Amino acid sequence: MTNVDQFESMFRSASREVFRHKPVNIESVLVVTDRDEEKAGLFGDRIRQFLKLVSADEKVRWRDVNGSEFQTAGELLKLVESAAPDIICTYRNLHSGAWKWPYSLGTHVDLLTQHTDVPVMLLPHP
Repeated sequence: MTNVDQFESMFRSASREVFRHKPVNIESVLVVTDRDEEKAGLFGDRIRQFLKLVSADEKVRWRDVNGSEFQTAGELLKLVESAAPDIICTYRNLHSGAWKWPYSLGTHVDLLTQHTDVPVMLLPHP
């Protein structure tokens, strides 16, 4: 080590909280798409199939949100606040054609990840 900054950096990197397994209790899932009602239902069905371990519990409430229920990121945030889900399942670039490009999340997903405490599961664009 050539200087104090390197020593401090290594020292701090060694100071970490020990991982402890803690089960997650998921009671409600919000599936958000920008598709029409029929395609939103199909996307929701695919997610329920994918998350069999979560959905095996009959108490889990699932809600599929289609593209006609919101247009702006603010409307989506209000929808999430009213639904109060434990997790949100969606994909990049809702209400945008930019999903074709690999580097953008889009306004809606940015808002969900930065302005809510709800975990967001990003899935491939359908």
